Amino acid sequence: MVSIELLPCPVCCHSRRHIGPDLGDHGIFNWNNTMLFLHELLNAYTNSYTASETPFSAFCLTVRHSYQDAGDENSFCSDDTFVRVWFAFTRRQCLDSGMQCPTCSSSPEIVTADGVSLGTHVSKLTKSISPPTSV
Repeated sequence: MVSIELLPCPVCCHSRRHIGPDLGDHGIFNWNNTMLFLHELLNAYTNSYTASETPFSAFCLTVRHSYQDAGDENSFCSDDTFVRVWFAFTRRQCLDSGMQCPTCSSSPEIVTADGVSLGTHVSKLTKSISPPTSV
């Protein structure tokens, strides 16, 4: 178990709002001051899903098995929590690939993608966001 020092928010002065450390320089993602995740783990998921279409549930299961194999007493978070953490982590990253159309530059009018790596997680679907196969 690890503890981190929190300070009350000086702006809102709400008793439940605290400011925690930015541990990014240490390769740690601080999620809501409640859980810490190594960038290495979060990047491992990014690499898995872009290379082999790995769903969140399969990745989380392999991590849980790794914890059990190592005899770790701590348990890995739920799939839903990992999804939230990963999306929060990717929002903080610059994921620009540098690819550009020689004619349209970086803002083409139409983009064609395979849809595998760019698929929307079921937890992010709403009435206005649905798979392209929905009618």
